[in-house]
Amino acid sequence: MKALILGETGSGKSTIGNSLLGHAVFESGPSDGGGLTTGKQSIVVDGVEYIDIPGYNDANKENIRVASEVVSDILKEKDSIVVAFVIQNVVPWRLKNTDAFAMNSFVNAIKHLNDHNIQFGVIMNKVDDDFVEQWEESNTACMNFKATLLELGCSDFLLIKKRRGMNKERNVMLADDVSNEIKRFILALPRNTTGEKAGAIAFDDEEELREVEEKLERIQTKIIQMQATTPAYDSGPSGPDPTAGDCCCSIS
Repeated sequence: MKALILGETGSGKSTIGNSLLGHAVFESGPSDGGGLTTGKQSIVVDGVEYIDIPGYNDANKENIRVASEVVSDILKEKDSIVVAFVIQNVVPWRLKNTDAFAMNSFVNAIKHLNDHNIQFGVIMNKVDDDFVEQWEESNTACMNFKATLLELGCSDFLLIKKRRGMNKERNVMLADDVSNEIKRFILALPRNTTGEKAGAIAFDDEEELREVEEKLERIQTKIIQMQATTPAYDSGPSGPDPTAGDCCCSIS
């Protein structure tokens, strides 16, 4: 099985990968311009290949091309895969187009190999106490954000609190309790089938990015309509529960 952690450059995906492994395998930390990850990095532990790649919005266009090719190649290998997207800075509760585009590209590449039922996890990294409070209160904007992720294929969420001074250090490790929670989260994600008939991914495809922007608008319209016609949509067991399985790890 493969475990792939995706995210924008600087989202903390390499640090998260190192932490769940228990030691520094992937280069992580502050950098000038493009990210420190410039190609595929991987390690096999207990039968699971953990993979780190460049950010899909990297300032270096070559790194974006490499990320696209690496993910495309990974998805064409006959295997099973769990995928987690690391995102940050989502307040005021709007998913970035680049993150939505990456999620949509992953789903589209292998949905025909999985009966159109592709699922992934989302790790919201570097959140503060105010974010956690709003997340737990689940106001309308927050609920719409969670519902958007679910519509795209997210099966579970994990929140990780910000740690002071971490952006100034290289190859740092998160606290043991947080690292253990990350590992449990990753390994519990639904497995997706990959194979040679998987589609190609291009994280720099501007036309597809525009299509995803339109898709997000359609999703928002659908959510608003469901809220208007189904009072229990955003509360109670009779409607979708976007907060199911939430977990918040403090690393402050």
